[in-house]
Amino acid sequence: MIRSVISTAARRSIAARSSYMLRAQFSTSKHARAPGSLYSLSEEETMMRDMVTQFARTTVQPKVLSMDEQEQMDPAIIRGLFDAGLMGIETPSDFGGAEASFTSAILAIEELARIDPSVSVLCDVHNTLVNTVF
Repeated sequence: MIRSVISTAARRSIAARSSYMLRAQFSTSKHARAPGSLYSLSEEETMMRDMVTQFARTTVQPKVLSMDEQEQMDPAIIRGLFDAGLMGIETPSDFGGAEASFTSAILAIEELARIDPSVSVLCDVHNTLVNTVF
């Protein structure tokens, strides 16, 4: 019933605006782009995943047990997250961020969580809450 009330042109216009808003929502760059496939990663996303996997294994994993025993985050881990660019994944480069995709941020959080969920939450909260100020 409602479909017949809305003209074909109006439906196309609504679809076009929705598509534009979706692209803009998933983009952190100055040029809106549509999200990629959910079943394959871009070269940038694959590189991000591999870099975070390496960082988590070499920097985080050796300190997991001691951090758990002390119930405290090692400051070297926090510095390492900043140095690796993982505390500003979606942040524009004008503010010192990586200006990477939302999917890249998800991959980073996922790879950190494989080694230590606490470090993953720290990185996720910083990327989603603190960086939204910009």
